Amino acid sequence: MSNKKSWLSFAKKQKEKVTDYRSVFRTEEGQRVLYDLMKQGHVLKPTYVKENQQESNLNEGKRELVLYILHVLETDPVKLINSIKQGKINDSRYEEIEF
Repeated sequence: MSNKKSWLSFAKKQKEKVTDYRSVFRTEEGQRVLYDLMKQGHVLKPTYVKENQQESNLNEGKRELVLYILHVLETDPVKLINSIKQGKINDSRYEEIEF
């Protein structure tokens, strides 16, 4: 019985986490922050830095964190970028997107 309670408690916490992430990142401000995190986190560009494994590892760690956020949000980074390009997420503070 305690395993069932543990599992239910875990499931409830996971659902709350997803709800919290969505309430933050589904706002216009949250979308801007997410876009900035994607840029800073090397989501759509290589993490490899020639002759600098330590910086490559750091970049990969940043990328992994942003990918985790996108996973929790069930958001495809390419679809988000396309939404920005198409003006579906409209804000003059977005910079030109480079792939």
